[in-house]
Amino acid sequence: MNSKKTKIIISVILALLIVIVIFVMHNFVGLGAKDIKVAKNFIEKLYSINAINKQEDLKSIKYKRVKTLNTKNELIYKTIVTDSFGIDLDKNYNIIGFANKELVKVDSEITVEEAKSIADQYLSKIYDKEVTFKTIKSDEDAGKLPYYSFVYLKSKYGYPLYFNEIIVNINKSTGFLDNYTNSSIQKECKEPILNISKEMAEIEALDTFVKYHKNGQISNITELAYADNKSISELCYVVAIKGKDENGADITWKLFVSTETKEIVNILKYGTEDSVIAN
Repeated sequence: MNSKKTKIIISVILALLIVIVIFVMHNFVGLGAKDIKVAKNFIEKLYSINAINKQEDLKSIKYKRVKTLNTKNELIYKTIVTDSFGIDLDKNYNIIGFANKELVKVDSEITVEEAKSIADQYLSKIYDKEVTFKTIKSDEDAGKLPYYSFVYLKSKYGYPLYFNEIIVNINKSTGFLDNYTNSSIQKECKEPILNISKEMAEIEALDTFVKYHKNGQISNITELAYADNKSISELCYVVAIKGKDENGADITWKLFVSTETKEIVNILKYGTEDSVIAN
């Protein structure tokens, strides 16, 4: 009797172990792994909003992990691919990149205005937080590329985060999503505190500029945006100043002046001394 009970107990334990092993393999190695699930859900989302070509049966798409990039102690990102797409995830399983491998080219093209409207629609479906449209990329090769490239800024409390970009590329022929990039690391944003006026910020920025150069003049409309200050982001006036260096060459500085403390949080330099100064 005892022998029979022992056999039953052993059988139950073995059955449980088999189930556990299958569960572990499915969730951490196979298609049940979290990174695969997240990538799969993202493609399903793109299918549901008609953002990509849907000729391939959604259920037949095969997902494969091809790259896991690590530092010494910390995962940076993973890449999941299918035959047609690539998806990048960060260490918290957020989608930080998407690439459509099938760059279709047809004779007709949609207008940039149509593409912008499409980009707005796609982004509203795949990123549910605040954004502010920044610009359309228009470098020398833009006309040769098969897509329009739109740049957005993440936003908080109604203000853009100056260094946190999202890029959406829309195919000029099909209107499909060719690329999506959302890899900036968003720091915690302090609630906006406006202790100083725009005019006070501009004076502070000019005073800082003329310590190093002469003939500084404000060159653009001063705007409000979040900028990183060490481990946190805080609201700043973004003051653009043009002037000349010691050799007479044109230079431009963008100075980020804290709306709370009047501290110069960041400086972007353009011209003969392209660089960034950050506290």
